[in-house]
Amino acid sequence: MTIGALPRIAIDTMGGDFGPSETIPAAIESAKSGTVAIILVGSPDLIKKELAKYSYDNLPITIIPSDGLITETTQPVQAIKKNPNASIVICNELVKRKDADAYVTMGSTGAALASSSMILGLLDNIDRPVLGGVLLECAPHSILVDAGSTIDARPSQLVNFAVLGSAFVQAFFGINNPKVALLSVGSENNKGNKQVKDTYGLLEKTNINFIGNIEGHELPFGKADVIVCDGFTGNILLKTVEGIGSVLYKELANEIGKHLPEKKANHIAEIIFKTITPADKWGGSPIFGINGIGIVGHGRHKQFGIRNAINTAKLSIDVNMIEIMENNLKRIRDKIKVNEI
Repeated sequence: MTIGALPRIAIDTMGGDFGPSETIPAAIESAKSGTVAIILVGSPDLIKKELAKYSYDNLPITIIPSDGLITETTQPVQAIKKNPNASIVICNELVKRKDADAYVTMGSTGAALASSSMILGLLDNIDRPVLGGVLLECAPHSILVDAGSTIDARPSQLVNFAVLGSAFVQAFFGINNPKVALLSVGSENNKGNKQVKDTYGLLEKTNINFIGNIEGHELPFGKADVIVCDGFTGNILLKTVEGIGSVLYKELANEIGKHLPEKKANHIAEIIFKTITPADKWGGSPIFGINGIGIVGHGRHKQFGIRNAINTAKLSIDVNMIEIMENNLKRIRDKIKVNEI
């Protein structure tokens, strides 16, 4: 990025449940802030049709054409090879060529991970990328790694997740020597399945600030800065929390509404909802381990969530996240007894 220039963020306009009808107005609002330059990646015809609904003269917005998108139902690597001009692929190529400083997508997580790995490459000593991010608003500096990218993770990969999570927390939140915990069914070191027990043994052999196992009921209290689990467990946890939060919001709003004015009741219910649900203010999860900045948001996100994901991308650029993560990874790795992992 040129000094003095606005951070350039490529938006996968085709991704997500709503596509251009939500990604483009969100991108326009972000451009209006004067803090980012937006690159809209997608079908030129669809982009221009949506842009025609808004006033965007003199805004830092450009269009880069792509052809098609990769859906959640396709096998990502094969789909990328079959359609090298898909929107998520073009987004990654822009970052690779340094024509963009980051990308944001609400599309297929698998496609984002696969294309970033293939095009941007991975950081040193990392064998696959992983999704991570803040789980709960009430624990704003506790991140969950993995949030759903690696369903069957080996213990050595879970150690890598711990290293990446530690490096991210140091870069993003400025927390030195972050506390790392392993999500399990008990706090004792002999609790959990074989994967968890083996990972526990490996983490003990590192110089990561490993505090042991953490149980689900401890997550809201910020006991650990980095919570490590496989993507199968992490994704179920994430979606369970989301579901419970949505149900509680409706129930609380209805019940409180019997005693307070509707506006006040909704306000109270919303505060409670934000406290106990995933931190939507980030809009998406960074992909850890890739040699570039990519933010993956929920497909269901509309304008508010997409704008937040763009803000997260900007913040990642502003703090030089990749450079700091590389330095932190090297420092952490230098202290790990690599032979035993």
